[in-house]
Amino acid sequence: MRSIGMDVHRSFAQVAILEGGKTTEIRIDLDHDAVVAFGQALRSDDKVVLEATGNTAATVRLLAPFVARVVIANPLRVKAIAHARLRRSAARRGSARQPISIGRSAMAVCCPTRCVD
Repeated sequence: MRSIGMDVHRSFAQVAILEGGKTTEIRIDLDHDAVVAFGQALRSDDKVVLEATGNTAATVRLLAPFVARVVIANPLRVKAIAHARLRRSAARRGSARQPISIGRSAMAVCCPTRCVD
């Protein structure tokens, strides 16, 4: 299973793929064919996380059939959680630039047919 984070903009998405402790970054255009081609390249056990923005709904509809789970994160809650965790544990970790997992309160899980808070 890979974890995939997408920063969705108006015309492109910056994608980070975490697999086996190694992160790969790519950029995809947000036209229909490019997103579907990206979805087809994903695995059925992948998990995708996107921030809730204007283009998120369309991107979720196109990617959901190809992956195990799509999560839409509330950007305000993610920022608050990340900021609190960084302050609390930056000294303990030694670096503030390591990945941080977010809590369930900051996300909605989307399946091909419905979303659950």
